Amino acid sequence: KKVVMTSATVTRADMAMLGIKAGEVDYTEYPSTFPVANRRVYFIPTIRMDRFITEAGMNAWATRIDNIIGSRLGYKGIIHTASYDRAARLCNFSNYRDFMLSHKSWNTAEVVGKFKQADPPCILVSPSVSTGYDFPDDLARYQIISKVPFPDSRPLVMKARQKVNPDYGCHAAIKQLIQASGRIVRSGSDWGETYVIDTHLQWVISKYRSILPKWWLDSVITTNLIPVSR
Repeated sequence: KKVVMTSATVTRADMAMLGIKAGEVDYTEYPSTFPVANRRVYFIPTIRMDRFITEAGMNAWATRIDNIIGSRLGYKGIIHTASYDRAARLCNFSNYRDFMLSHKSWNTAEVVGKFKQADPPCILVSPSVSTGYDFPDDLARYQIISKVPFPDSRPLVMKARQKVNPDYGCHAAIKQLIQASGRIVRSGSDWGETYVIDTHLQWVISKYRSILPKWWLDSVITTNLIPVSR
């Protein structure tokens, strides 16, 4: 008769999407036990990353990523690209391509293993490690979320879900964004820096602030400058 659901990314919206009425739910959000200074999310507005992006926009996107990498060559980092095509483009364009490891869908675990064994500077470029993987301590000290991970809206299943709930895709992106933010900070004594460079984040926070966890919002700093490295 009673069910307890726990997750770092569960929201009130999840209850509605499961068909549970507001009056049937007691919802409690707890603060993070990790110091906020150890899990900062830096939003550096750079470019709207979507299908309308121009060649100049892609160059600005890749240049911003290089600027962040160049300021942190003493550490290992991860770049979340949200697509294999974007990962391949970055590995071809970047001035730091020689330090990059990328993978296909069939050898993700193998390449992640190589990354974990590597010494800095080393950068894992991947569209698929935002959930299910962890990189504690020196395995990764920074990560770049290069695109807000909106799901592909073209599959029929996604079309059906969005017909029932027009906000479904945005809710899914928010959950994956928060999951990605936690890949490199795995304990209270761990620390890592997350950078989001897709300007869409500003719209996401403005429109969906009410369902974003307070502990995550508390970690976000909007800036036009790359912070000084530790």
